[in-house]
Amino acid sequence: MSGKRVKKSKTTIRLKVVWSMAVILVLVISTLAYYHLVPVVTAEAQEVVPGISVQGVDLSNLERREGVKRLAELESRMRDTTVNLLLDGTGYGVTLGELGVTVDRDKTMDRALAMGNDLGAFKRWYAEVRPVDRSMAPVLSFDKAVMQHYLQSQFGPQEKGAQDACLKINNDDRVEVVPSLEGYAIDLESLIESLVNQSVISNSTSISVPMKITQPEVTTEQVLEWGVTGLLAEFSTRFNPTQANRNHNIATAAGKMDGLIVGPGEVFSFNRAVGSRGIEQGYRMANVIVGNKLEEGLGGGVCQVSTTLYNAVLLADLVVEQRSNHSIPISYAPVGRDAAVAYDFLDLKFKNNLDSHVLIKTLVRNSDLTVKIYGAPNPDKKVQLSSWITKTVEPKTVYKIDPAVEPGNQKVVQQGANGYIAAAERLVLVNGLEVKRELLFGSKYQSVEHIIAVHSQAEIPQTEPGEGNPVEENQEDDDGDVGEPAAGETDPLPDELPSDSVQQVLITTN
Repeated sequence: MSGKRVKKSKTTIRLKVVWSMAVILVLVISTLAYYHLVPVVTAEAQEVVPGISVQGVDLSNLERREGVKRLAELESRMRDTTVNLLLDGTGYGVTLGELGVTVDRDKTMDRALAMGNDLGAFKRWYAEVRPVDRSMAPVLSFDKAVMQHYLQSQFGPQEKGAQDACLKINNDDRVEVVPSLEGYAIDLESLIESLVNQSVISNSTSISVPMKITQPEVTTEQVLEWGVTGLLAEFSTRFNPTQANRNHNIATAAGKMDGLIVGPGEVFSFNRAVGSRGIEQGYRMANVIVGNKLEEGLGGGVCQVSTTLYNAVLLADLVVEQRSNHSIPISYAPVGRDAAVAYDFLDLKFKNNLDSHVLIKTLVRNSDLTVKIYGAPNPDKKVQLSSWITKTVEPKTVYKIDPAVEPGNQKVVQQGANGYIAAAERLVLVNGLEVKRELLFGSKYQSVEHIIAVHSQAEIPQTEPGEGNPVEENQEDDDGDVGEPAAGETDPLPDELPSDSVQQVLITTN
């Protein structure tokens, strides 16, 4: 019995020794694992695992700063690497540096460090013990402006821009729709993607230059939907062909409007379309009306363009929202049918009240300015315009004292001219029947004072109060307007005012 106890006790002791040795072994292994694995884990953002290289540049065990410095070698080599760009059988050798391609060393180093991080703790530890070669592509940086410039210089002629659809007006005023066309251009983003996807870029690398289809901004379908099919109305005015600066201004302003499209419900502004009238915009000095006097100013003649447009708009039966007459009548349009403009001061505005778009076309030829408006004409519709003088205002005669005038004599300093109050009307007929009759904007034109210089106060005739008083050069006119309007925005004094005997003007359009 005692022998059995001794034998059992020895067995227990042996088991305890084995278990103790096992515990000690586990502790040793744990300790070793701690001292080997923990540094690996904590070094994941500090060093590149062994075996990682970038196109022959070894980054094993390098920290960020050292790795970025070593990648300068690759950056220099890559900059001088020549690749072949191919397009439709045409090829050009170009260095990556000329294409604006460089190695982004910081991001390349980030990728190298991340490759170790992605392995996990155990595999990273194993990579420390048994390194395995791993090659990675560099992260490239692209200067798109440099690349685009090079590609345009070499392959630009092989590109073709998309063509917008547009309206074409024939000599007989027939309207045609010129269809849109697709274009094609170098696909810069796809080319960059091709370079990025190259695992190795060397002097033998050939890359096809990808092309992409470009779409027009204005399609054939859009232009057809505009509904512009023919001529709605036109109006012409004449100008003196010998006044070079004024005629230049007319052509400049008319050119700004040529080809403009106004959609249904849109409001056209003359000042917005034509812009300011300064030297920078190409305008010249010419005669303008300031108050009721003729002076030199920038942009003289522009009001003839706005006046011609105004009458064309009326004949097209469009809605005029803003219009002003000149301070005195002008000779190139019927009285009551002019339209004065002054940038940021006076504007001509009309609204397209039709279902279709309208197209404005201008033509300056010889001594004529013509504005045409195209839309969807109704052959059964006619528009008639009439204007007439409702009142004639005779000029006041004023006297100016001038000692230089011989006693007993008089000198006409300024020839007077009549002023007018005028009315205008638009009549719309369909199949010969009146469907609309409307009064248009009224007009009031100032008379021009008849100024006579005499030697002294005693020679001023005794007239009713206010008629014979001497005046100064800058005395206010009847409207109390002392200041000048914006230079160049009103028009020159007419060579000949409309005759008082012509009381009504009638114009008809289909």
